[in-house]
Amino acid sequence: MILEHRFAHIPQDARRGRAWVASLAPLFTASLAPDEAVPIDAFLRYQHLGSCVLAADKGPSQVLQRTPEQARAQALDHLVLWTPLHGRARRVDGDQVDSVGPGEILVLDLSHPVQIEMEALAARALLVPHRLVDDGREPPDRHGGIDLRRDRHLDALVAGHLCRLGDCLPDLTATQVQTVASATLTLCRVLLQGQTSGSASGLPGKRDDLGLEVRRYIESNLATVDASTLMSRFGLSRTPLYRLFSECGGLYAYIRQRRLAEAMRRLRQVPAGRRPELARLAHACGFHNQTVFARAFRRRYGLNPSEVAIGEVVPAGANAADPTLLAWLREL
Repeated sequence: MILEHRFAHIPQDARRGRAWVASLAPLFTASLAPDEAVPIDAFLRYQHLGSCVLAADKGPSQVLQRTPEQARAQALDHLVLWTPLHGRARRVDGDQVDSVGPGEILVLDLSHPVQIEMEALAARALLVPHRLVDDGREPPDRHGGIDLRRDRHLDALVAGHLCRLGDCLPDLTATQVQTVASATLTLCRVLLQGQTSGSASGLPGKRDDLGLEVRRYIESNLATVDASTLMSRFGLSRTPLYRLFSECGGLYAYIRQRRLAEAMRRLRQVPAGRRPELARLAHACGFHNQTVFARAFRRRYGLNPSEVAIGEVVPAGANAADPTLLAWLREL
């Protein structure tokens, strides 16, 4: 599946600029540089790969912002691994500025607000659920839960892979696309975790595919899933099942993390003024004790469930945009 925005049919610079800004609105609020015109050959394309979404674009000099309102309202638990084919971009986070050029990777956490200042450039990006590529560990230098101190050689490897990926996909079969997507996720895990996962070679194998299927099942059955259910469902004994989650702090640590993320998502998406009963929310997310739920939530997010701002509304520009991309991300 492909979602594509083209602008060559819009002759007026002002209208083309508005169309460009609207095309980014599902995830970012964009503002063009003064006197900047969107190129006639600008484009923005998303391709659904089953477990992730590949984005390709060529655009003008601009500033992208993911606002706190967008982050709260959408409650996406996804990462973006972004690399320019040419040109440079800067992520601005308070006093910290990260500059990224060709052969380098900029990692964004869509659950956090961020500002990115871009030159006119072409780029590739992978949009992927957080749970599929990051193990949840907390090194000291992080932005939105992402380690900023990565190996530049791995950056170059993943950047080069993303730059070529879009060119190869049209010639691949559906089965090959799934295999390539699995390999891409493995590369991203290696980059973010600093070590290989799955087979000893670091290449995708049966364990990677099985781990992905188990994680999808957990996501669909958060309220009731446990080790016994997973062993029965996937024909695994306890040791190989637990080994799948050894890098995440263990199976139950992973399940708890996903339950807390679901609780946060539900809190942020309920209509304004209709705060859910916390005991009912805890039970719906797999916690049978409200006190245990509140304690775990506070430890994870630094605030109580009752302190989460609920019912935030996405700005009008985002509501007016094509919702397909958001639907894709929520289904991953």
